[in-house]
Amino acid sequence: MVEWAQFIPAIVGSGLILFILNTGLADYNQPKLVIDVQKAPANGTQKRFFTTVTNEGMAVATNVRITMYYINGYVANYRIVFATENATFTDSTKPNTLTVTAPKLSPHGVIFIHSAIEGHKALKYTGRYLVNYTGNYYPYEGEYYISASYNQGGASPSRSTNLTLTAYKPLVGIVPFSVVVTTFASVALIIVGLVILYQKLNEKRLPNNISDVFVNALMVRKKLKNNLEYKEAFQHEERWSRYDPRDLFAYNVNDIIYFDDFNTEIKKRSSLITKGIESSELRKFNENCLVAAEHMLEGIDWKKFRKLQFNYPLFWKITVPGILAIVFMLMLVHYYYPGFL
Repeated sequence: MVEWAQFIPAIVGSGLILFILNTGLADYNQPKLVIDVQKAPANGTQKRFFTTVTNEGMAVATNVRITMYYINGYVANYRIVFATENATFTDSTKPNTLTVTAPKLSPHGVIFIHSAIEGHKALKYTGRYLVNYTGNYYPYEGEYYISASYNQGGASPSRSTNLTLTAYKPLVGIVPFSVVVTTFASVALIIVGLVILYQKLNEKRLPNNISDVFVNALMVRKKLKNNLEYKEAFQHEERWSRYDPRDLFAYNVNDIIYFDDFNTEIKKRSSLITKGIESSELRKFNENCLVAAEHMLEGIDWKKFRKLQFNYPLFWKITVPGILAIVFMLMLVHYYYPGFL
């Protein structure tokens, strides 16, 4: 009969591992745009910036749109210094905003943009309509907010450190769903493995010598119950008949008596079988062995001999997948948060 309880942990563990690998690989095979902004030396009143957008993912990002917003600034000069794809500026009605679009950005592709920003005079309005920049002059303080989007998602925006307005603060604590699911699955796998390991470590087993006597007594009883005319010698009879009962049963008199009676009957039977014996006499000795085996099996409290034993094969079966899950989880964390590890 199949013991399904032995297969359930393996099935659950395998399912979790496959789920983690499938989710991780699906997430791995995605584009990932990263924005990097570097300040260049100022040119008179102009503050200059070099903005780099790189695809650090493993798939092509399509319909890329990069928006650079310079708060309280005026875009005096701009150009695309270098691009691995066909990237162009789009017309913008806002003098403090630049927009770059590209049909695609391949893995390891890059778009390198230079911009020079200066201060401006205050806007003059007539009612709701803009007239011109003829008001008081406001110097540019270097505040910017740069974002990138594409069909498969968006990049984490880059913002200047002096940008304090709440509206431009990036969202905190948003983690991709796949990372959350994969992390929880990894933790679940580890917990399941540790629980199973703990249970198995606390399973009490008979010591090898006691187990040898117990199992062979069961075997003797089974064979003789099925056939009282059984003529063959019992398996491993010579080995377990040489055990010293005082070592086995720690000088427990009753247990020693049960074992000696059983062992004596087995030796008598074995001796007569080697000399040759009639079936009628063999049946009598078999009955004596059966009675002695039942007395020993029922008279000795076998539970008191059980003790903790470490299951090394099971330890490796549970620990190795757990370690792999932890390593895979750390790889995901490193992929999404390079500065964390």
